[in-house]
Amino acid sequence: MLHRRTFDILDPPTHNLVPRKSTETIRWCEPGTQTYIILTMLHSFPRIPMLDILDKSIGLARQHAHFIGEVIPAGRFTYVGDGALLVHIRSSPHHQLTYEVTAAALSALRAYMLGHNFAAATFWIYDGSREVGGGLIGDYGN
Repeated sequence: MLHRRTFDILDPPTHNLVPRKSTETIRWCEPGTQTYIILTMLHSFPRIPMLDILDKSIGLARQHAHFIGEVIPAGRFTYVGDGALLVHIRSSPHHQLTYEVTAAALSALRAYMLGHNFAAATFWIYDGSREVGGGLIGDYGN
């Protein structure tokens, strides 16, 4: 004989659930390339230090592409700037991130922030339709 269980039907909550973190993502392309990023802004950050680390890390990626070669060794690119700021990018599994794509992704991030808001952020990097890496920019001291 099977026993049937009954469950009390609960009334739906009367309050809205608040997300634990931002779920808003932004897709931003670097003009003239197949590179785009999908980013999530975390918290506001002052304009000057953020522009400084973006400009220096873009320059470093382009310099490495010219003098070292295209593929990023070990699949990791890190630049530590002044004031506890950090850019860290890594290849996605089974993909080799290049310095040119890294520079294009950081340029897209810079362009977005110039037009909208400067903030610490996480981002995914796409080259065409393929996800090739992911990264973060922000303060590593906190």
